[in-house]
Amino acid sequence: MAASAYRARDNFTDKRTGDPHDYTHKAADLAYSEMLWPTFTPLSTEPKLANGKVNPTYSREYAARFSHEFKAAGIYRIDIRVPVQIAPEIKVRENFWNFVEMRLTHPRAQPAFEIEVMLPRELTREQNIELVRRFSFDHFVSEGLVVDLNIHEKTASDGLPHPHAHLLISTRRINPHGDLGKVASDMQDSPLVVKKIYALEQAGKLDEAHELSQGTNLMQFREAWARYANDALADTGSLARIDHRTLAEQGFKREATPNIGFAINNHRTNFKGYDPERVARFDAVKFRNTMRKRAASSMQMKLDPLEEFLRHAKELTPHLIHEFDITQEDIDHER
Repeated sequence: MAASAYRARDNFTDKRTGDPHDYTHKAADLAYSEMLWPTFTPLSTEPKLANGKVNPTYSREYAARFSHEFKAAGIYRIDIRVPVQIAPEIKVRENFWNFVEMRLTHPRAQPAFEIEVMLPRELTREQNIELVRRFSFDHFVSEGLVVDLNIHEKTASDGLPHPHAHLLISTRRINPHGDLGKVASDMQDSPLVVKKIYALEQAGKLDEAHELSQGTNLMQFREAWARYANDALADTGSLARIDHRTLAEQGFKREATPNIGFAINNHRTNFKGYDPERVARFDAVKFRNTMRKRAASSMQMKLDPLEEFLRHAKELTPHLIHEFDITQEDIDHER
């Protein structure tokens, strides 16, 4: 409930607890909001997935028909989708998430999982809306999942717009009767694995994170988003492209800058307390990337690499290394 209210910048009440969740004061950055509802849901004739887990889309009725009518007709694979009938009162954001929460009785049950995507600046708001809606329908809504879509447009550190979309996706498919079905385990990864991947990425260990994410839904979603976004950019004639791969895979030598978030980045000069190691890591990576860039430039201009390095280090590191003072004697000594 709270997650949906926050992303939609809305005011909801959790009917289980009576707790209010009011985020209407943040509505200034909300660019678009919509609930995407499935009209068809898939059914399967296979009771087990390839990994041996129970198939949440298994239909006993269609499996029986598959064994007789379909095989007799020479059909050995079939994709069955049946209409979904959702009650009108459920097709309201607050009512839907209350409906979901009140049907989950296990204390560790997960009502939704989230995918956040950055939207290309090169596209207009309308083009970005169409892009993220198409991606959502093709990958989640068509699989019988409900998507709570919200687009925020904040201002980035460079003063330009930073549009991004939050996709809050139900973990359970909607069955043909409009009720919650079984968990869509084929569409989700282990929360522990995803948590470890994100932790490695935040720590700057991107190669380890990339290796761990191989074969996961997370990796497939990232690859698909890059493909959809690049197709949209190409359609508009833009030469800009995005790439889900690590910088090393793309052939770049610079390090990826950790994401420290808007709340911290916008108040860096007054920053105290919260997660100081994260900010220190951000500063260190940014410094090393700047030094790499300037070192390459110095080599092209045939300047003295050591003198240039020390000069730029003195210029860039007062906030990293206190009392950092370099004299000509120091330069001569190092040389």
